[in-house]
Amino acid sequence: MTLVYSADLPQINALDHYRPISNTVLYDDEGRPFGSFALQRRTIAQYEDYPKVLYDAVLSIEDKNFEKHSGFEVWRMLVAACHNFRPGGNVQGASL
Repeated sequence: MTLVYSADLPQINALDHYRPISNTVLYDDEGRPFGSFALQRRTIAQYEDYPKVLYDAVLSIEDKNFEKHSGFEVWRMLVAACHNFRPGGNVQGASL
């Protein structure tokens, strides 16, 4: 199953050089910005730009033990697989 999802992922080296499309900013002759334009209005944000409450909310929904394991929990993967293969079982992910 992992091969199916990883087939279209970019190579790790390609992510080092990724530069999203950003706005073009127009400056006057004194270096002050007076306008901008772009096909897509994007702002590049750093992790520090997001409030801690948002980080905590995402963790509580996705994986409340995220900071306590190495990236995945084998036990949760086995439990989720059992639920997924059981007839009429609920489809689950491994991070509950």
